[in-house]
This record gives sequence, C-alpha cells and structure tokens, in this order.
Amino acid sequence: MRDDESVDCKIICHGREFDAHKFLLCSHSQVFKAMFKHDTIERQESKINITDTTAKAIEHMLHYLYSSKLSETFPYEDAADVIQLADKYDMEPLKILVQRRLADQLTVSNLCDIFHIAHLHNADQLMESCIPVAVINSTTLIESEEFKSLKKHYPD
Repeated sequence: MRDDESVDCKIICHGREFDAHKFLLCSHSQVFKAMFKHDTIERQESKINITDTTAKAIEHMLHYLYSSKLSETFPYEDAADVIQLADKYDMEPLKILVQRRLADQLTVSNLCDIFHIAHLHNADQLMESCIPVAVINSTTLIESEEFKSLKKHYPD
C-alpha cells in the first residue's frame, strides 16, 4: 500500500523518514486532518516533523494505520510512546488497542509502570484493568520499590 508512486507525504522522526498517505492520516486523526486542511508548514511541504516520540512508535502507528491492528510482536517497552502518540494525535482506536495489549501483559511486577502510563495519558480502560491486579497483590505491591516510587508521584 505504501508504494513510492502513491505516497504523498512523509513523517520525519529523529532523522528517519516514513512514507505515508495524507488521506489515511486524516481519516484516522482530526489533528492530522487539521494540519493538512489549514495553511500550515506541514501542508505546504507535505512533511510532518515529530520529535517528541521514538521512530519505533511512528512505525507502530503506521503499522496500525495501514493494517488496523498492532504487530503480533508489539513490545511492552514501546507502549508508553505509542499511547502518547495516539493521545496527542487523537487516535482513540489505536489508544484502546494499546491499552488492551498492556492489560493482557499486566503483572504485579509491571503494574506500577502501566498504572503510570494509564494515568499520564487518561487511559481509563487500562487504569481499570490495574485495579484487580493491585487488590489481589496488595501486600506484595505495597512493599515493592516501584510502588514507593509511584507513591512519590501520586501521594493521594
């Protein structure tokens, strides 16, 4: 689908260039739609510079946009960046998919990290998934270093 002849824009992230189609970006994101609708540098140059995420997150986003799914090997380590990207560009279906994937990978050892991701990006579905794991493992959780660190960020 992303052949050279029909590509009409590029996403640039930390020196890497990704080919894309405006219609696909705009159909999944009101933010991208506004960029290409109004008189913006992105519209004039057909380029979107994204510097506040990783190139890997852009790859995951584009994989989703072109296939409507996450990669089977979508790593936990990339989830925070992809949720942030989905949140920033108003791609709720992608955000929900990542939340579900993280919920499936939820353990007591990564609970605090996942809760923090959920809280930062208003990922309510993911936050709700954290509750039963936290309740069942409350004794272990309270004694963990991760929980103590999380408590510093969220004292209430």
